[in-house]
Formats: sequence, C-alpha cells, structure tokens
Amino acid sequence: MGFICHHAVVVTSWKSGPLMAAWAEARRLFGALVSDPVDGTTNSYASFFVAPDGSKEGWTESDKWDEARAEFKDLLREKYDDCEWAEISYGSDADSARVSDSAWAEREK
Repeated sequence: MGFICHHAVVVTSWKSGPLMAAWAEARRLFGALVSDPVDGTTNSYASFFVAPDGSKEGWTESDKWDEARAEFKDLLREKYDDCEWAEISYGSDADSARVSDSAWAEREK
C-alpha cells in the first residue's frame, strides 16, 4: 500500500560556482530528475530543482529516493552553504503542502 506525497528540492544561489557544484552532485544522485539551472532576472541568482520521484510512500523505490534526498541535503549543509534551499512536500493524498526541510531548519529548532 502507500500514499502519494511528492518531495521536491529547490536550490538557489547568486554564486555560480557553488550552485553548479551542487547541481553536479544532484545530477549524480538523481539523474534526469534534476532540472537545468535557470537564471533569475536580477542579482545573478540562479536556481535548479530536483523533481519528485512519483513513488508512493513506503515503497522500495520511494525509500531509495528518500535516501538520495537525505544524502543531497547533507551535502548542501556541509559543503554548499552559499546555496539556499528548501524541500517541499505536497500531494493530494495528504491534502497538504509544506516546507519539510530547508537550509535554515537547524537554526529554526
């Protein structure tokens, strides 16, 4: 069984080097689920996102992507503090949307 709860990660920075390094890590972990970086219109900001995997919670496939997201978020925290990021969880099965993790989560506790 299981239910749908999508998880997406959005990453933004005004520093090209750290953003592109984080993007390369994301591509290594998630492959085609990672968008190309998109330039903002001002202040040199750019962003990319990791799309949801589409698997139901509790399925082996979902667990695999949960582990990859956890590894990616650890990398963002440890190596890419010039990047701002948030994980968004949403879905019709949960009838909700929320920020489930972010670069600021540890400071918010």
